[in-house]
Amino acid sequence: MVHRTESLPLFDERFINYGFNKVQWIENLRYFGYEFYVLSHAYAVDIPHSLSGYAMEYRNEFKSKSVDMLGLYRRFLVSMRASHKDESRQLLCLRSDKGISKFTHL
Repeated sequence: MVHRTESLPLFDERFINYGFNKVQWIENLRYFGYEFYVLSHAYAVDIPHSLSGYAMEYRNEFKSKSVDMLGLYRRFLVSMRASHKDESRQLLCLRSDKGISKFTHL
């Protein structure tokens, strides 16, 4: 959960549907020094639902590498790092299975 304030960055509108929108937003918050905590005495519920046809199509396209959101995300990271100071307080763990850790400009 994120507390909404006037200074809270908005979602980048280039990232749509299933295309890294939440990933980009959380990385943006992390990079600019927002802190994240584990709530040990609280919980949230997410009710599972079946995948829509659109979601299944997106997953198949992503697996076949025909979705360019990963490329857009990489360009976003390069741009952010080139134009802003890293004020992050949390380490960034990169997953090798998504090909992001091999991206040398991170």
